Amino acid sequence: MKFRNFILICFLAFGVQLNAQNEDIVKILKSNYENGTSSAILPVSEDVIALNVNSADFWFFKGLCEEQVGDFLSAKNSLIKAKVNGYYIKPDLYFHLAKAELKLGDIDASLGYIEKALDRKAKPERFEVDPFTSLNENEAFVKLLDTYRPKLNIWTSIFLFIAFQGILLFVIMFFRRKGSSKANKSLGLFVLTFSCILIFYVLYKSRYLYEYPFVLFRKLWVPALFILGPLLLFYVKDLFKLKYTYKNKLLHFSLFFIAFSFYASFHLLKPENKLYYDLMDIVYYDWLRNAQMFFYFVVAYKIIQKAKHSVGANVVKWLHYMIYMYGGFVLSFFLYSILSNFSFFYRGGWDYVTCLLISSFIILIGVFGLVQPQIFWGFNVQGAFNAIKYEKSGLIPSLAAELKQKLIELMIDEKAYKNNNLNLEELSILLGTTKHNTSQIINEHFNENFFDFLNDFRIEDAKELLQDNECTMTISEILYEVGFNNKVTFNNAFKKRMDMTPTQFRTRMAQAV
Repeated sequence: MKFRNFILICFLAFGVQLNAQNEDIVKILKSNYENGTSSAILPVSEDVIALNVNSADFWFFKGLCEEQVGDFLSAKNSLIKAKVNGYYIKPDLYFHLAKAELKLGDIDASLGYIEKALDRKAKPERFEVDPFTSLNENEAFVKLLDTYRPKLNIWTSIFLFIAFQGILLFVIMFFRRKGSSKANKSLGLFVLTFSCILIFYVLYKSRYLYEYPFVLFRKLWVPALFILGPLLLFYVKDLFKLKYTYKNKLLHFSLFFIAFSFYASFHLLKPENKLYYDLMDIVYYDWLRNAQMFFYFVVAYKIIQKAKHSVGANVVKWLHYMIYMYGGFVLSFFLYSILSNFSFFYRGGWDYVTCLLISSFIILIGVFGLVQPQIFWGFNVQGAFNAIKYEKSGLIPSLAAELKQKLIELMIDEKAYKNNNLNLEELSILLGTTKHNTSQIINEHFNENFFDFLNDFRIEDAKELLQDNECTMTISEILYEVGFNNKVTFNNAFKKRMDMTPTQFRTRMAQAV
């Protein structure tokens, strides 16, 4: 009885020990390899191998230990089994396979694995150590390392220059207040996003993307793609002054926020986290972003087509150029997703096509900004609506020109704007015409409403008084002097035109003397 119990205890103890070895074998192999004591764990028992036959980690670290003790044939076989079972750190796997093949004397096979490792983002410097130094005289090896060294060529240099031009355009459009401020900010962010995507391509094509700190921007290009469509939509909506809620705007950017969270997780979570990778594959799925970009192209296009009759021909031309360029960009991603399934497709060349499209987009915006700056700085849909509003007006051109000249004389010579109680009816009496004609003259010839028209003259008059060192009037006295009725209206009108309060303006003028 006691002997039987003894045998049972020994059997259970052996089973527990074996099970513990099965559970911890990968850690043990890794630890021995790192400590240089691989011989202490090799050879691995057949029982442990049988229980870990499908473990990629087990075969990888077993191969490293075998490499450390000089058994390169066994190391090669183990590493191949790690590859078959899907070991996830491909550059490390191919590096050690290249090392094993080189030690076994198969230089061609070693070069093949070196190229695979480099294609998987391994750095050429990794192969500038023993035993690869023995290949320093090998022309194919030297050329291979040189091909994968980070460097700019003429095309990537041009693209980088254009990207920085796009960033400059963003700064100009985002911070300039003239024109449709909201629309210009949306367009500025749109251009900035395109510039960032172009920079990602440059970093990728030049292989700087795998150098620190640029490696931190890996995977960021997909969230950038998700933000393009919504930015285009809200640029068009802001341009035509279509109403929307802040909550609605955030909803349109939801895919961007989700993709960005996965991008951040890419640098925080361990790559063996399968759930994380499965979810990321869904969000980063190419047809999902293709569909999202196409959806916003269609929505923005429909808005432009519906509202194009309310704006000038130059603005319609600009919007059509922009939407068609964006459509071409979206089409390039559709074609890439289709063509990438064919063996003849050359991805590297297609990357340059995409870069050319992005560059053309940025250049297009810059050219329009120079040739027709009113589209960005002075375009106001109100002017187009005025043309429709006064389409049936009986005001003939000769009378309009006469009234315009008389109105200017009233403002400049007679300073009619100083009348604090001046309204449209009183101004019409001074002009000797109807309120309708007066309103039409101000709207069409000055592209402003009545109150903004008056305030322009009042602010110019106030500026002269504020910068006059001999003027002893207070700001409150000045505002009444030039025609305003209260300080709030005066401050708001002054800041709208000068980007500073009257007090700040007076202080700055005093300091400049």
